[in-house]
Amino acid sequence: MKILVTGGTGTLGNSFVKNALKDNIDVRIASRRQPQEPLTEWSFLDLESGEGLKNSLLDVDVVLHAATSPVKNTSAIDVEGTKKLIEACKESRVKHLIFPSIVGIESLPMAYYQSKTEAEKIIKEGGVPYTIVRATQFHSLMDSLFHTLTKFPLSILPGQLKCQSVDVDEVASYLMELCQLTPQGTVDDFGGPEILTLKEMYTVWEQHRHPKSLLIPLSYLPISLFKAMKEGKNTNIEQKRGKKTWEEWIKEN
Repeated sequence: MKILVTGGTGTLGNSFVKNALKDNIDVRIASRRQPQEPLTEWSFLDLESGEGLKNSLLDVDVVLHAATSPVKNTSAIDVEGTKKLIEACKESRVKHLIFPSIVGIESLPMAYYQSKTEAEKIIKEGGVPYTIVRATQFHSLMDSLFHTLTKFPLSILPGQLKCQSVDVDEVASYLMELCQLTPQGTVDDFGGPEILTLKEMYTVWEQHRHPKSLLIPLSYLPISLFKAMKEGKNTNIEQKRGKKTWEEWIKEN
């Protein structure tokens, strides 16, 4: 079995590749920029233009489609790029496309999440055997968020928002399990082991990171996205599948 990882240099892709190599799985990274320290075979791929798709998919059995662009060119990469990938997978007769998505995206009014929802639909209707699995936010993302907030002497924190963060390595390990199976369609969400408010998460983070800035709690913002996260639309209490808690991850990193 040969696996192609689009977005193989990203947080999830990189974790998956390391996991695959430990198990002696034949894996190829596809991205626009070659990794400075390549772990394995690399192939140039520009999803926006489609350049490199044919070469990247050569002799590939399974595609882990982890490429994404949450900040800019989101529609071009996550939507149109996924369309191009699907067509190329059909031409190359790829046996299995695995798409890691995000929990609650249909309920969270955010352009990036809308693009992920559209990408899911494209994959479902695309004609390539697929597995879609949604995960909650990664511990590392929340760590980066708090680091960014505390760069300033004074910041605000919408502390009542909920989160169910998960260890990216646990998600990557599960994705590897899915690679060994036949296409499953849409499978159950993969959430972290606990649901916490941002205030609770920050309290833990502050104890171990010791920031110098002052964060002021914010109880209300008239923004629909914040309302949805306060209600926990980005979590799934029935799918606490990850094992490593937020505090355990913080202590290790």
